Parts: sequence; structure tokens; C-alpha cells
Amino acid sequence: MALIDQRLAPVGQRIFGHGCTLGIELLFRWRADNDELLLPSSFLPRVREAGLMHLVNEAMLTHAVRFAAASSSVAEPPFVSVNLSAEHLGAPGLTRRIGEQLASRNVSPDRLMIEITESEYVTLDAAWYRSARDLQSLGVKLAIDDFGSGYSSIERLRHLPVTHIKFDRLLVQSATGPFGSIVEGVARFATISGIDIIAEGIETIVDLEAMETMGVRAFQGFLLERPLQLGNILNELHAREQRTLAQLTSPTAPSSPRSASAELSPEAVTAM
Repeated sequence: MALIDQRLAPVGQRIFGHGCTLGIELLFRWRADNDELLLPSSFLPRVREAGLMHLVNEAMLTHAVRFAAASSSVAEPPFVSVNLSAEHLGAPGLTRRIGEQLASRNVSPDRLMIEITESEYVTLDAAWYRSARDLQSLGVKLAIDDFGSGYSSIERLRHLPVTHIKFDRLLVQSATGPFGSIVEGVARFATISGIDIIAEGIETIVDLEAMETMGVRAFQGFLLERPLQLGNILNELHAREQRTLAQLTSPTAPSSPRSASAELSPEAVTAM
């Protein structure tokens, strides 16, 4: 566990909406001997082969709660999201351990989001469902990541104990093609079912505007911001708060309502 703590160096990518930072997703990174940060594809297969994935999951959870606590001082603290394996989510005692970690750092449960990939949710068992419902009862957010990447079951979505789905990049791209009406139908179904949507993989203004037209209000992707060191994100959150306070103390003309694409243009995001 000590080696994992030394080597695991997660970065964060912000989730934007309503003109502010709604959340931050923690992304796996592994610090190599030369101090280079390796992407998951470079080290996770070896971690799984060594049977250490559960330790990495626990370490990422700890990082997520720790960062949620560190960002609690901003006026509107974002939620912090972390991707776990479905197997880990169904592990005995997980809800208790998460509850204890949140309580020890005085973090509200609704500021933690746990994601599992869509490819895993097709094999969920009874233990996972129990754990997911326990976490929801605690107040933790649950999301299906990479939704629309090839394993979707819209009808099953209605019965899953999740609060969010994250539209996969392929689904986002399809919104402006011949399957746009299908994507819009999925978005409408999720909304009717009380499930919030986060569109990830936003890389162009066209993507952003298409998702906005379909009623999506939360966005993540390289167009808006690339992954950053967690310390840099924390600095950005505090800097934005200072800019907001400065604006409130300076008389300005009332601004007209703006669309998400205007609020989340690359120029606007740099000021968030």
C-alpha cells in the first residue's frame, strides 16, 4: 500500500455548467521512476495482473475525499468524482468505509461521485446493487461512465440506482449526425427518469451547442480544459472566487442571459 501511495498521482479534469465548476473528476496517473506521469493504459493492466486493483481503488477514494475536503472552503464547493471497478463497488463494508472517510474530513456525502464504466454495468450482481443503494441512501452520487459506448440498455437504465450518466464521446459526436434524434431521445429519457447527464469528450463548439440543444447542462472535455494537477485546480477555484467577489463589489450593468456555449467558450473557461 505504501508503494501505491507513493506512485499514484491523480490529476483532475473539471466538469463545467451554469457558468461555474460543478465537479472535478480524478483521473488515474502513475508516477514512473523518471517522475513522468503514466496514463492508465500503461500501468493498470500490470496492477490488475498483480491483484492490486483493490488497493488502487481504495487509494483513489482516499484522494477523492481528501480533495473534496481541501476544496470545501470555496463558496460553492464542487463534487469530486472517481472511477471504481464494479467489483470493488460491491465489496463488503465499502459504504461504511466511505462514510467514515467522509465524516472524518467533514465532507458532505453529496460531494462524492462514484463512477463505473458502462462496459462493467452489464455484469452487475446483487452485491453491487445493495452497495449502490446503500451509497445512495448515504447521499453519495453514482454515475455510469462512457454511456453510449456500445453496451447501452435504455430500459435497464430506469432501474439502475444511479444519479448521473456520462455521455461517451461517441454519443456526443452522434448528436450532430444521422443518429441525432436517437441521442436526443436518450437525453429526454434520462431527464424524465430523474437522471442528470454529463456530456464528456467535448472537443468542439459544435459538440457543446448540440448537447445544450438537447437539454444537457454539464460538460467535460478538452475544449473546456485538459486535466490539471490537483493543486492547480484548487488555485483556479480560489482565483475564480476572488474574481467573483471583485465583480460583486464593482457596479456593472446587468448582464443578459447567456447560453452554455457562450458561458463555456474556451475564453470564458479560463476565467472560471
